[in-house]
Amino acid sequence: MFFAKTIGYIAKNLTSKELTFLSEAEKLSQHFLLIPLKEVAKRTSFSSTLTQKIMKNLNKKKLVRLSSKPYVGFKLTPVAFDVLTLRLLGEMNVLVYIGKELGVGKESKVYEGLTSKDEEVAVKVLKVGMPAFKKVKRYRLLRNVSSPYWSYETSKELAKREFKALKKLYPRKAKVPKPIFQFRQVLLTEKIKGEMLVNSYWKILHPEKLLEQIMEEIKFWLETVQIVHGDLNQYNILIEELDKITVIDWAQWVTKNDYGSYFLLERDIKTILDFFRKKLGVKKDLNEVKEYLIGYR
Repeated sequence: MFFAKTIGYIAKNLTSKELTFLSEAEKLSQHFLLIPLKEVAKRTSFSSTLTQKIMKNLNKKKLVRLSSKPYVGFKLTPVAFDVLTLRLLGEMNVLVYIGKELGVGKESKVYEGLTSKDEEVAVKVLKVGMPAFKKVKRYRLLRNVSSPYWSYETSKELAKREFKALKKLYPRKAKVPKPIFQFRQVLLTEKIKGEMLVNSYWKILHPEKLLEQIMEEIKFWLETVQIVHGDLNQYNILIEELDKITVIDWAQWVTKNDYGSYFLLERDIKTILDFFRKKLGVKKDLNEVKEYLIGYR
């Protein structure tokens, strides 16, 4: 498995004993925030000396944070969970390469990758709790997460949700990336060559037609699979040649019958209308657009 010098590089260069150590630590993370070193030694059958040596090596790699109070142990870092998942994807022969970072969102990082079938993919690592992520409380309520590492567990849940949305939308010819694989907090989709709307709006050939295309897509989601994106904005609409769009970042989707779906739909529409008005001078009335999309204002 070949990697660039990112989390993938760390994953590739883990020793078998370090991997065993981290795998057992991950299981213990369901019960401990500060994972007792003696418990890892017990589960791995490593000697006390070897266990301490591995812990110190992993600390240097920024995969754990050491602590001696109230007992000798460590906390797993977010990078540790990512490294474990990527290493397992390699061992499963799903992902054979992960390279440069393609982008950073408020809840994820995206890398270029290559599957065992030579497909170029986008490797999206969900990371609830990132510094730029401002909706942690909302996601913490997504389900009853009992793990001390709730952000990791919630990231896994969001990856599942996004994959589920893409599996609903892509077969129906919605303008979304092709879903390829999902495992834990990692989602693989086809690699889209477009640029974010926020970075490429000045290249748009026909702004009014593009806005109409986006609104028609929202209508299509509602009528075909009865879902609302929930976080649609200028950062997750990708523009390719000839103003072709692809919509990404589906972790926040809801069905149109879910509580609060009308509010989220209205927010999606307003966000896009505001962007086109401010940046491209295209003006549309919010109430008229809502009436067209859902039949009432």
